[in-house]
Amino acid sequence: MSRTENPQEDAEQPARPARRETKPLDAKPDAKPDAKPDAKNALLALNRREPETPRRAPEADTLEALDTERILELPRRKDERKEERTPITPLPVVRSSRGMTMLGEATANYVARLPRRSAPEPIEPMAMASERQGERQPTPSRRKTTPLLPEVCSLCHGAGYVRLDVPVGHPDFGHAVMCKCKEREIEQRERLQMRKISSLLPFERCTFDAFDSTIPDTEEGYKVALNYAQDPAGWLILQGGYGCGKTHLAAAIAHMREDAGDTVFFSIVPELLDHLRAAFAPTSELTYDALFDRVRETGLLVLDDLGAENATAWATEKLFQLINHRYNYRMPTVITTNSRLMSHMDERIRSRLSDLGLVRYVNIKAQDFRIRHAGRRPRGSAATRGRGGYTQ
Repeated sequence: MSRTENPQEDAEQPARPARRETKPLDAKPDAKPDAKPDAKNALLALNRREPETPRRAPEADTLEALDTERILELPRRKDERKEERTPITPLPVVRSSRGMTMLGEATANYVARLPRRSAPEPIEPMAMASERQGERQPTPSRRKTTPLLPEVCSLCHGAGYVRLDVPVGHPDFGHAVMCKCKEREIEQRERLQMRKISSLLPFERCTFDAFDSTIPDTEEGYKVALNYAQDPAGWLILQGGYGCGKTHLAAAIAHMREDAGDTVFFSIVPELLDHLRAAFAPTSELTYDALFDRVRETGLLVLDDLGAENATAWATEKLFQLINHRYNYRMPTVITTNSRLMSHMDERIRSRLSDLGLVRYVNIKAQDFRIRHAGRRPRGSAATRGRGGYTQ
């Protein structure tokens, strides 16, 4: 039976939608409408997705809301809060013929447009200001001044060594020689070191001006010591009892020669031996050989109380070496001793001290000044004074 013959079945079945004809994407515009797409183009058309809708840009109101709600404003600096900076006028761009800005011209224009500072007002002297105002100005604080640098030697320019101007082939050509300024520096350093171990510091007041030559039996020793201090030559031995003033005169000689610029070493003999023993210690500033050589080679040597030392074999040997060296080279030496100490000396030392061709003896027979001044009262007390001095 044909479809047309059974109209009731046709009415019960729903109507099928008409099939929509699809057009391939890569179809050419000049293709005919009745051309059927092939299977490949139809599959690509079914699997292709529709393009996403592009996002809309935020409007101006939305941006303004975001700026006020999310963006925080940085705090201004103190100077910016007080006053706004003066805006700098933009510089005109100067271009060369090639179209480039010249750096020198741009810098000059920039400097010309900078704000100029006013010159500082001149400071009026305090004395004039006080006269003008009629008021007493406060005393200014003392300005700290940098210490002056030591003068540089014009010969060596601070190097300390120079080269002799000798022709080529001379033995000293090209050799460095110590400058005079370096020699003076070393001499001054050695003098300070010898001053530390010297025994002259406690006798600072023992000068010729402080010596009372009016005391009986002291005038001859005073004159001989003063002449020797002015022209030291040979040896001078001041002999006498305790407290007669021989140590005072020996210290006065040392002070005068030291003021004249000579190297002087004054020491009590027992203390000198102690310094020599201490020089063997590893912590000593001077070694034993260095100390002994400086004492032996000093310009003027003053030995106080020779013979009062402990006469050990080592002490006797060191004193003999010291005295024998200066005796052989006729170096100026001053020695203080007494008759009792001379009798206990080593025979070799006593023999050299007996050479009248080099040594001059001065025997001071004055009484002990300590006993002589024992009855005096301190100054300011109610002491009676007669023709013979203070009463005991």
